[in-house]
Amino acid sequence: MALTGQRRILPSTSGGPYLLIAYLAGTATVFVGERVIGGEGAGRWAVSASGGVLSAIACALWGIAWWRSDGEARRTERLAALLSGAGLAALGLYFLNAELVAGTPLKGGQSATGMGLEQVLAALWPVLWLCAVVPLVFVQWSMGSMSGGRGIEGPRVRASAVSGAMTAAFFCTLFLLNAAVNRRDRHVDLSYFRTAAPSETTRELVMGMDADTEVLMFFPPKSEVLSEVRAYFSGMDGLSTHLSIRAIDSAAAPQLVRQHRVRKEGTVVIARGEARQRIPVGTELSIARRKLSRLDTKFQEAVLKLTAKRGTTYFIVGHGERSARRSSDDTRYPLKALKEYAERSNLTVKELGATDGLTSAVPDDAALLVWTDPRLPLFPGETEAVIDYLERGGRMLLTLDPDSNPELEKLMAFLGVSFDPVKLASERAYLPLTRTPADKYNLITNGFSTHPAVQSLGADRKHSLVLFPRVGALDRRPDAKHKVSFTVRSTSQTWSDKDGDFTRDEDESLAVHNLVAAITGRVKPVAATKPSAHGQAPVADESPDRSVSDEMRVIVVADTDLFSDKFLGVRIGMGGQPGNLKLLVDGMKWLVKEGSVSGVTQGEQDIKIAHTRDEDALWFYATVFGFPLLIILLGFATRFGRGWVRE
Repeated sequence: MALTGQRRILPSTSGGPYLLIAYLAGTATVFVGERVIGGEGAGRWAVSASGGVLSAIACALWGIAWWRSDGEARRTERLAALLSGAGLAALGLYFLNAELVAGTPLKGGQSATGMGLEQVLAALWPVLWLCAVVPLVFVQWSMGSMSGGRGIEGPRVRASAVSGAMTAAFFCTLFLLNAAVNRRDRHVDLSYFRTAAPSETTRELVMGMDADTEVLMFFPPKSEVLSEVRAYFSGMDGLSTHLSIRAIDSAAAPQLVRQHRVRKEGTVVIARGEARQRIPVGTELSIARRKLSRLDTKFQEAVLKLTAKRGTTYFIVGHGERSARRSSDDTRYPLKALKEYAERSNLTVKELGATDGLTSAVPDDAALLVWTDPRLPLFPGETEAVIDYLERGGRMLLTLDPDSNPELEKLMAFLGVSFDPVKLASERAYLPLTRTPADKYNLITNGFSTHPAVQSLGADRKHSLVLFPRVGALDRRPDAKHKVSFTVRSTSQTWSDKDGDFTRDEDESLAVHNLVAAITGRVKPVAATKPSAHGQAPVADESPDRSVSDEMRVIVVADTDLFSDKFLGVRIGMGGQPGNLKLLVDGMKWLVKEGSVSGVTQGEQDIKIAHTRDEDALWFYATVFGFPLLIILLGFATRFGRGWVRE
């Protein structure tokens, strides 16, 4: 009774929910007048004004309740009145910024950056309205739950207001972020098939251009695909004075369409003199996405076809070599990607065996010989033909395999290297692919020399790891006549697993082993004879054979699986391009004339990412112990902080 006698009847406490409904209804009425009715007629004025008056009346009643109450109720009613007043102020800012007062001087003054008073008010009023109305709803909800209890609990009401303010702040953050993004428009494509960017190899190719080259993009002016293609070529701006890029509207330039023989829109033409290369892309983005993801590859191929002399790569066959396709009688990983890379690098790919004349000589147009994982030795006459080709400055890529180990004594003696087919293993530097002891054969290394055959790998050895699945070892012969450089070596934690039990025994010591060898030899051009004039005796023709050079170059790899389709694209860790692919690209660039083969391109390909044994251990301990420990520490810190505050 005493409690009842000391307290006054509070209009807001008993009628607070109705005031809130009236206040929100007034705001909704303003929205209807401004957004639904709109225009300059009397209807908009009447509806908007009535909504504003209704909200103002509710705000005034909260003010009266604040004035008439005392104690804890007074503080609570003051909070409600101030919040409702802030909401009315937000409506005032809206009217100030609306077309209703479009003739006022406040509507001008937009800066060069696109931000003026109008833009500021447009972002300010909804933020102020949310930060006022949402806490007001929380406050009235909390007060309504206390109407039949022990009276108003001020801390509980204020806690509700804080919760409402936090909720409003969250929505305001989203609103302001959206406003900022609209003011600073940036195109970011996070889709899987996004347009490729010019790779470092492509940029080097453009910077090395020595003749005028023109890129013509035949697209409709409003095409979405054109914007994607233009974004790709914009990455080449300023790289070379010999490269020009422009977009062509086919309908407005029929003469250029006929000149460059463009059959349909959505085509990129690369022109150098009278030569042309065309890259069909398409005009529909949904169809062109996959081609856009490989645009860097296609552009690189087109430029190479225009600039480089086309040579022939001969793959030696007929000795149980590993082929591009898997067959029923050969379970080894195929080398389709290796052949496709040679074809893409402006090299004609052919097979060369005994029936093709290898027993007598290597064809004169051979730019490179590739011999991959033979199981049988060369036939009589073939070894001599290969050695003769190399002595005249030929180039060769030879990949061996511990499981095959053919008899190549004469050829290996000429090259000056020996091959140990015993598989190498490691306790630490390996890739766990099958989670079995056999994974110890999957060696990984970043032991690269400074040789040009591993140029990009050596420059970024921190992020470049090469995987050698089941690799043997190479060594220099004591009687080597040519220069032998070992470009890739294993880590020091490697041993030759002689008994094949995946365990290092006492007689299997740890050591660094040679995995890749680059062999060079200076040779003299072979003088040919040509008939003399006037019936005289033949004279020597000192002009060198254009199919060979004055230096022999050979790369010998103690493993073939690393260039197979299964492992060529494996990226270890979160580094850049796959290390095995970079090893192939660097080697091919060194073997064949620099700039005549394509490099590592940028594309949206699904490259497999693998983790080393140490990386797997780190993730395991982090998830099992690290993250739970972090949660416990955060919980302990939170509880300790709360207890300290109460004291």
